[in-house]
Amino acid sequence: PRPYQVALEFHRNRLGVIAEQEGFFGKTRDELDAAINSYLAKLNAFANRIALPHARAQEVEKKIRDAHDQVKSQVSSAEKGNEVHLKGRDSDDVLSRLETLFEGRVGEPMQPDVLEAARKEAKRRVDHRIPPGYADKDKADPTGDYLVWKQLLQEAGTRRVPVVLVTDDRKEDWVRREHGLTLGPRPELCEEMSAAAGAPFFLMSTATFLRHAKEYLRAS
Repeated sequence: PRPYQVALEFHRNRLGVIAEQEGFFGKTRDELDAAINSYLAKLNAFANRIALPHARAQEVEKKIRDAHDQVKSQVSSAEKGNEVHLKGRDSDDVLSRLETLFEGRVGEPMQPDVLEAARKEAKRRVDHRIPPGYADKDKADPTGDYLVWKQLLQEAGTRRVPVVLVTDDRKEDWVRREHGLTLGPRPELCEEMSAAAGAPFFLMSTATFLRHAKEYLRAS
């Protein structure tokens, strides 16, 4: 199941995300082209500075351009595999599949008084840098992450089962990092989940979840 807030934000942001995804591939190609032009300019300056033989300089440049072409080919391949487009937003097969998967598996919305209290708590946490949500302090509405968390706590408290949150949000108010290593969820979140629901809390990226699903759930 997913928290109500996740479903709400998914539908609110869906068209914007689709548009951003469609523009992402062309933007990436432009950035890659700009990067290689700068890279080759530095290479040529280096070759001239040390009087690198012209044939050797051309050989090195060719290897760089070949690698660049492989990367751009990968971008184009991913673009062709993109299933969701603004022009097909009303016949979005991905959306239809998601709606089928989540039929009856979305949490209930908060009652107005509970929602208002949760928003106040979210703002207090932002002010005091208490996870999750404080990394969104510059957003117009920074309360979304805490509302997701609050609804997770409520569901876990009712069901008393371990909780896995699948998200690609890697900001510091969700993820614990030390010495360049990602070490799972923030310990404060694990402690809060344990206190509120007596349940362990796990945080996974989509890619990690899919790997585990293949191994443990026999998912294709």
